[in-house]
Amino acid sequence: MNKERKRKYQRQQLDLESGLNVNDSRMNEHNEEYSAEIAAPRVNRQFVRNKGGDIAAQEEEVETGGAWLGWLALATAILSLFVWPTVLGSAAVVAGVIAFWLGSRALGVWSATIGLVALAAYFLLLPVT
Repeated sequence: MNKERKRKYQRQQLDLESGLNVNDSRMNEHNEEYSAEIAAPRVNRQFVRNKGGDIAAQEEEVETGGAWLGWLALATAILSLFVWPTVLGSAAVVAGVIAFWLGSRALGVWSATIGLVALAAYFLLLPVT
């Protein structure tokens, strides 16, 4: 009987944590967790109840399409600070914007910003030399 009691407790706890427990008296309370809005999800997970009453997680990987382009744009942007700022800075801005559109948002923003800084520094310092 102890195993059955433990299994029932585990099922109730999983129902409570997954939000599938419709008999929960705290259902109308606002106990949401907002960390999902801050951190980018790596896996979409849905909890589905099987025929036997058990809960199974169906996972689906989230595709980050522009990761390689974002890293390439960031390397180009950093390199543009030292060599050929007009060519490499412009390329970093364009590649950063494309990487942003493809889903690699942080790398795209950083590379476009650094590329723009390299271009601005070049055009501001060019008359000085």
